[in-house]
Amino acid sequence: MLSPTLITHEIEPLLVLYPEAGHNGATLVLLAEQWQDLLADDGVNEAEFVWAMRRAKKHCRFFPKIADILEGVRAYREHPPPAATVDARHRLPEESVVPLTAEERARNVKKIAVLMAQAAHQISPEEAADELRAIAEGTA
Repeated sequence: MLSPTLITHEIEPLLVLYPEAGHNGATLVLLAEQWQDLLADDGVNEAEFVWAMRRAKKHCRFFPKIADILEGVRAYREHPPPAATVDARHRLPEESVVPLTAEERARNVKKIAVLMAQAAHQISPEEAADELRAIAEGTA
């Protein structure tokens, strides 16, 4: 079964790539939970998932749905890439994963919201930098 950490790690960049989808830190958690359950139904492993996510990031015009990811998994299973193209550089080593505290998670959600606002041109890069600095300093 895929770990929620890996799923979250792979979904997070989608928030920046597809800001128009309107997802945020809260929906990220829900997506990861739902995707974990649905991907488990098809017995998706880490290599298949990471490859399918990379494919979706390259080819989906809109925020990928689970069907897009499963389509990528099917493509992987039908024509597996050479072993050299699926390597550890795209995997998050489990020993490096430290569970986030509620405070850290809340801070990350704020950061994502700022980045999404900047990507949607709701705030300037300078305003985003100021807000991110305030979040890091704990004054936001």
